[in-house]
Amino acid sequence: MMESKGAGIVTWERCSRNNFRKYMETQMKMKVKELKQETMTVTEYEAKFPELLRCPAYVEYEHVNIQPDLTYVEQPMEIIDRKEQVLRNKVIKLVRMVWRNHNVEESTWELESEMLERYPHLFSE
Repeated sequence: MMESKGAGIVTWERCSRNNFRKYMETQMKMKVKELKQETMTVTEYEAKFPELLRCPAYVEYEHVNIQPDLTYVEQPMEIIDRKEQVLRNKVIKLVRMVWRNHNVEESTWELESEMLERYPHLFSE
């Protein structure tokens, strides 16, 4: 049985992140298509491509606390789906988590019991 409580809710953060990515991809494709060699040498023309595909300087980012061993602690943002995995002798409840600094496509299925224990604030609905 799959329960999709909250799966249809789109937060402003998720919407703006997805739309920004699509907008940037479209803008980059347009710039590449519009690029003409005209009077440039092949070397100059070739040098324009990395320039066009570079990430713009105005992209906002969130600070990540990097540990001395170059790791960081993952923080959950929201639960986007729930399901029950039926095995022979038991049923395992799972939740699909979206993590900070990751997009929705990188969400993971986690044990509901563990997430409830670690992050009870995500279950207060």
